[in-house]
Amino acid sequence: MRHTHRPCFYLSVAFGIGIGCGHQAFLGWYSWGILSGMFIILSVLNKRLATFLLHVGMVSLGAFYLQSTYIMPSDHIAFLPYQLQKDLQMLEGVIDSDIQIKTTQYGLKKEFELELSRIKYKGSWQFVTGRILVNSFQDALISYGDQIQLEGRLFKAKSNPTDKF
Repeated sequence: MRHTHRPCFYLSVAFGIGIGCGHQAFLGWYSWGILSGMFIILSVLNKRLATFLLHVGMVSLGAFYLQSTYIMPSDHIAFLPYQLQKDLQMLEGVIDSDIQIKTTQYGLKKEFELELSRIKYKGSWQFVTGRILVNSFQDALISYGDQIQLEGRLFKAKSNPTDKF
């Protein structure tokens, strides 16, 4: 077996390749976790293929790392049932992006990202996490970092799993 002077370099490259694979492949985080554990354990048990199996395990571990970043907490706005979305009265959060002003057929529109902290439905407040994209036609003076409360309708974004909304 040939030894190298930079073993961590090749393992880091394998991990980086795994991040790329995790971005392209739609296996769940649990599948990547099982694969990485299996390959790393096999690399300890099989001395002849240890280097190869360890590198494949690192590729799987990189994909697992990336996919696990998509796991949302249980209080995320994405888990809000449709029935509660209809009864939603107010949203509260902090403006977390630059405010884009766009011209539409309905007039000027302000578009920004809101990091949610609470929602109000049926008269009571509940803590939530997550980000929403806000389209506002109100003429209010707002800027990045402002904590605001909004009234309006909530729509699910048409996106793929790697988008942030």
